[in-house]
Amino acid sequence: MQTYGLGRYPSTFDKRDYPLSAYIRGASAVTEKIWEFTTDALNQLDKPHCGGFTMAHYGICHPMPSMYTNKDGDDFYKQCKITDFQPGMENGTSCRSMAVTGKRLGMWKTYAFATTMAEIDYWLLNEGSLMVGTEWTEGMFFPDANNIIHPTGAVAGGHAWLLNGKIPGFKHGITSWGADFGINGGFWISDADFAALFTRQGEAIAAVEIAKVDPSVQLKGCSNTALGKALARMFG
Repeated sequence: MQTYGLGRYPSTFDKRDYPLSAYIRGASAVTEKIWEFTTDALNQLDKPHCGGFTMAHYGICHPMPSMYTNKDGDDFYKQCKITDFQPGMENGTSCRSMAVTGKRLGMWKTYAFATTMAEIDYWLLNEGSLMVGTEWTEGMFFPDANNIIHPTGAVAGGHAWLLNGKIPGFKHGITSWGADFGINGGFWISDADFAALFTRQGEAIAAVEIAKVDPSVQLKGCSNTALGKALARMFG
């Protein structure tokens, strides 16, 4: 039986983060775009590793595709917990930690947060995918006959996932619960439903990719401090 891990919590605001509005080039006539995702969706199983798996999915997705595996998704999550100064802990992570971790690993040059639906739609239609974090409700675990998810029922937790497309009225997402969820991990959500989720501490991040990286490589970080090593012994 398929299990569904969650594990995203809202980011702490940091004034050093770039706004996506700074990278918007102007009006666009494009109304439909799906960025290719040419492999099976990864599967985090029941672990709270959605942040790491969303980083891996962002790398896999065009326009700059790099292949990553389930192990890479787990390792990206472990790197996020080093960024969080909580090495080894299995308590989820934030979108900002994902963004900072990608930069620390050399996966991308910079990142920026979207603050409006107009910015999100422009990016999806013209530039690429977005890593998002939202609430995930009980109803969202069950796409309907048209592969549309609906944020009905109680909130099950927070979840990080990928937005990789837009058509009039709907956005396309990919989650990290394997190929059996939706269509190869992909699903649709209405613009209105996504907008409602976004108002409830939702986040969306774009990053300027540089290269494929190995997330298992040990880099300098809190795990190299006395406190970090102690935490790693406790939770690793």
